[in-house]
Amino acid sequence: KAKQVLAPAIERDPQNAEIRYLLGLAQLRSGELEPALASLVEAAAIDPRVRFGDSYRAAGDVLMRLKRYGDAIDAYERFVELNTSSVEGWTKFSRANQEHGAKDASDKALREAKKTWSVLPGYKRRQEWRWYLRCQLGI
Repeated sequence: KAKQVLAPAIERDPQNAEIRYLLGLAQLRSGELEPALASLVEAAAIDPRVRFGDSYRAAGDVLMRLKRYGDAIDAYERFVELNTSSVEGWTKFSRANQEHGAKDASDKALREAKKTWSVLPGYKRRQEWRWYLRCQLGI
């Protein structure tokens, strides 16, 4: 249903990064990986800072599902550069490096996730606690 609403919205405002990001999420959640990737890349090209770089995080998720680990590393790296307080981002960055065979980079990203957790305020810890557990377990 979201795709049906977002497609006409893009026609009315083709330079709206937020709408393209939302369309990419809808496509991702419905399993349309290639169109989702295209929408998310377009959103990032229009405005990389949309939702603190979330288009990069979502693009990384798509690329991981497509087993394009090198590209996923790039996407997650861009995400954590824009959103430095995301334990999720660092954990996913670590996982992409692990799948790509870069153990040292993976370990470094996990250390960064733990360091990030240590400086988060309480409200942000409540949002990120699942990712902190995953980084503690190395998954």
